[in-house]
Amino acid sequence: MFTIQIDDSQRASIERLCSSVAKAAKTAVAERGIFNFALSGGNTANDIFEVLCASDIAWEKTRFFWVDERCVFPDDEASNYGQAKKNFFSKINAKDSNIFRLRGEECPVLECERYSRLVELLVKERSSGTPSFDCIILGIGADAHTASIFPHSMNILDDRRLYCANTDPSKRLWRMTMTGRTILAAKKILVGVYGKQKERALKSSVEGIAKRGRSSPAEYIISRARDIEIYTDINIL
Repeated sequence: MFTIQIDDSQRASIERLCSSVAKAAKTAVAERGIFNFALSGGNTANDIFEVLCASDIAWEKTRFFWVDERCVFPDDEASNYGQAKKNFFSKINAKDSNIFRLRGEECPVLECERYSRLVELLVKERSSGTPSFDCIILGIGADAHTASIFPHSMNILDDRRLYCANTDPSKRLWRMTMTGRTILAAKKILVGVYGKQKERALKSSVEGIAKRGRSSPAEYIISRARDIEIYTDINIL
């Protein structure tokens, strides 16, 4: 199921996105007593964290994972975990024992293997044999990348691993990312896309739904997800 919600402002859009997170959390906690939630970093993350902090969500019953991470130390300003620790975890009643970070300071190949085993162990729900997160948050870049899957690494979309190492094409920085398999197994995928510079990427990705296109990572994910909601302030209709 695909839906797109266009709002006049980024703030209003993020509030809708976070409302959907709250609904997913309520359902998961009611069914199993735990909410398996995967976060992303990026420019919009802090705005999302701000709204989530004020949301009525049972954070003490939430397990936090990551969609992707840069291969830097956790106190580096580029760390997705570090960003969440400073602007999110410090302001909610999350349990430290329920925060499972990707260790950016480790060998990315070995860390992806470790993290994949961890996800296999903790995320019990399955979709076609793949661990199924209750909710994941994604963004879309101006080049139509999503997670840390870039146009130069489309093969990761079909990779049978849960997580794998990849490089950022612009900075040549190693990253670790969910593969397409893991993303598509999620029960709910929420995508926040903001800023005029992303209009072309968003429009082409949405237009690719009917043909199940694969001209970009975002198009591939959007056209194949079982339940994906896009929230944006970009009027592409």
